[in-house]
Amino acid sequence: MQYINHQTNTLYSGDRAHWRDIPVTSNPPDQWATPVVEDGKHIGWEPGNPPVPESITMRQLLIGLMGAEWITPAQADAWSADGTLPATIMVVIDALPTEAERVAARITARKMSDAYRNDPLLIAAAQAAMPDATEQEISDALDQAFREWSQL
Repeated sequence: MQYINHQTNTLYSGDRAHWRDIPVTSNPPDQWATPVVEDGKHIGWEPGNPPVPESITMRQLLIGLMGAEWITPAQADAWSADGTLPATIMVVIDALPTEAERVAARITARKMSDAYRNDPLLIAAAQAAMPDATEQEISDALDQAFREWSQL
């Protein structure tokens, strides 16, 4: 039997640990859902978000960027085939202050095997793609993109 801890609202299985813990009345729709309790009774589930992956593969990034229309299919194809970077990425790279930083960013963009969620170049590219968005909106968009793109 599963129960909801009355203090932490977390699930556990086995024997009831405390008399105030609440029996679960249905199965969660996914592993991220949290139980909803009203008047000491389990009444359903609140959808939850899966964790944000720390990284995704370059393949997932390119297909995700293309699917989100941040780059065109031709740009995704060229980037994957010969490392030709889209103009939107080059604008971000060209804005870096030193030639060494620009070269390092171009090498990274062309040769990376994984894209990291907190990479400053990725965040700067998102800012360029969403110029009117707040920092939180950009962060939320990247989180959602990484969740979705990690499944590609």
